[in-house]
Amino acid sequence: MNVRFQRQSLVAQVAARVESGLRTKEWSGRLPAERDLCVRLGVSRPILHAALSILRHKGILRFVARQGIFIAPYAPGARLKSANRVIGVLTSNPLHVLPSQLQLLIRGIEHHLHVAGFELLVNVMACQRGSSITKRLEELVSSHRAASWALCSVTREIQAWFMRRHIPALVLGSCYPGMSLVELDVDYGAVCRHAAATLLRLGHRRIALLTVNPKFAGDLLGEQGFISAFQCGSWPGSLPRILYHDGSAPNMRRMLEPALARPDAPTAFLVSRPYDALTLAGYLAQKRLRIPSDASVICRDDEDFLAWYLPPIACYKVNGDLYALRSVRALIRLATGAQFLRRLTPIPSQFIPGGTVAPPP
Repeated sequence: MNVRFQRQSLVAQVAARVESGLRTKEWSGRLPAERDLCVRLGVSRPILHAALSILRHKGILRFVARQGIFIAPYAPGARLKSANRVIGVLTSNPLHVLPSQLQLLIRGIEHHLHVAGFELLVNVMACQRGSSITKRLEELVSSHRAASWALCSVTREIQAWFMRRHIPALVLGSCYPGMSLVELDVDYGAVCRHAAATLLRLGHRRIALLTVNPKFAGDLLGEQGFISAFQCGSWPGSLPRILYHDGSAPNMRRMLEPALARPDAPTAFLVSRPYDALTLAGYLAQKRLRIPSDASVICRDDEDFLAWYLPPIACYKVNGDLYALRSVRALIRLATGAQFLRRLTPIPSQFIPGGTVAPPP
């Protein structure tokens, strides 16, 4: 048992040592021969093989038959259009006000790009319309001249601008209808369809989707998935409802008041954002409605604080490191001019049941 533990620990240490060497530019392009690496690191070949396999699965290294082990972006067939090694990120809000999951995603992308020898520049552009936003975008792109761009929570107008100018860009999320940029997102349509079906199977027939308006592209897909769960014909008498709010707690209260006063008030809620789930839980408590005995609640997204609410709020959790790694691979491929499918395979979500879901009263 101790031997196995020590072996696994040594493999992890060697992988971390090699990754650190890549980060500090100790090696670039291609790694030295395995014999030289074993001598340099003081380990056996089986240990080295296992460590390098870890880095290969993380997308940092690429094994090329009869040619050697390459640092991923330098592998044969992946040549940059220019010497530019800058990747740009464009968001509609400063990082500190983005949801924590998006903050972690951007930090993860920055880390993996740094290991691959790229620099990440984060830019904030508040939601604007008209000629002013066009001028700002032109100035931004011309000044940075990034090899590719990541677009995070931006407007339809910004996506359209990048598409019209054929600038290599990855949407961290979903494209609006009519946009042909490369996109990588959580499958919000599947998430909301699964949440609605879960509540329907428990016996709920009056279910409300609580979401913000104006909507981003992922919110639109979520609405479509939510409605589709009711259209299979297996739930007679079911009534989907979509309740829009402007993102503020007072507005949510004004919107919930008439909905809960009706004779056919919802018995279950699917909430798009974690903070909105807390607002909903507080409002239901004011109305002396208990969760989940009087009303079930599921949150489409995840934040750590949802687990601290009692009972813990049911939600969908995303593997953030997987999202970051796949984003980096796509951004580097865009920087090299590689062609691939516009809509990449969505990032899967795991349903965390929590304690806020039960049959209707």
